[in-house]
Amino acid sequence: MIRDHLEGALALGDVDTVGAWQGTDLVGVAVWRIRGERCTSVVLAVANGHRRRGLGRSLKLAVIAAARSARANVVVSQVHWDNEPMLFLNRLMGANIERIPGDDEYCLCIIPIATRDTPLPHP
Repeated sequence: MIRDHLEGALALGDVDTVGAWQGTDLVGVAVWRIRGERCTSVVLAVANGHRRRGLGRSLKLAVIAAARSARANVVVSQVHWDNEPMLFLNRLMGANIERIPGDDEYCLCIIPIATRDTPLPHP
């Protein structure tokens, strides 16, 4: 599953990535793109059997830190409306959850980026 998500995201080009590894196995990945003041989180996935260990949170914090370093002011993710673990994680990170007009499957998770003097979220 991780490999499929990663290959599709890398095909977009002009993205940054971070992975979570257990030995030689890739067990989590985050892929994002920063354009101007907006960071789009393209993929954040953790392999089955490795969830609920803080990997998703660590990967999301890496995306937020990269966005902050690039002076982006927001991190935006599209999340399926019934992906409760990802919606929960985004809420912990301070996201506003908004429906996408005309889209019954996905919503936007919008995380405002704190100033350099404000600490990153640590749920």
